[in-house]
Amino acid sequence: MNMWHKNTLYALTLLLCLTGFAWLYIHLQSNDANILAQQSSKLWLMRAHALAASLMLMLLGAVLVAHSLPQWRVAQQGRKQVSGALHGSAWLVLVLTAYLLGYASEGVLREASQYVHWGVGLAMPLLVWWHARSKKSDDVGL
Repeated sequence: MNMWHKNTLYALTLLLCLTGFAWLYIHLQSNDANILAQQSSKLWLMRAHALAASLMLMLLGAVLVAHSLPQWRVAQQGRKQVSGALHGSAWLVLVLTAYLLGYASEGVLREASQYVHWGVGLAMPLLVWWHARSKKSDDVGL
């Protein structure tokens, strides 16, 4: 991948992590004292998170075509493919659980999606680091 794509991916991942972590912190620390301020903060964090997620979806589509598929074909079985498969699967889980959080009615499915989204989102920085670390300098594409 070229530097522009890598830097944009890292910047969007950072923005998603920061807004997601901040939203989760406020959500878990909620109390009745400043409920209006907490709701306002959560609303703006969710808007920033959704914008970053939308941009990330577009970029992930480009990465799939120009990086993931060509790399999968030339990679030897091993750490590189495992980290790529886990990284891609994590993004897919985040997309699906985000959809359910937005559109599933209240209940077990939505609640389960919430916890899965939080867990995978909290693990994403480690997955990104592991995948970037397992990469070789002979990338194909982008």
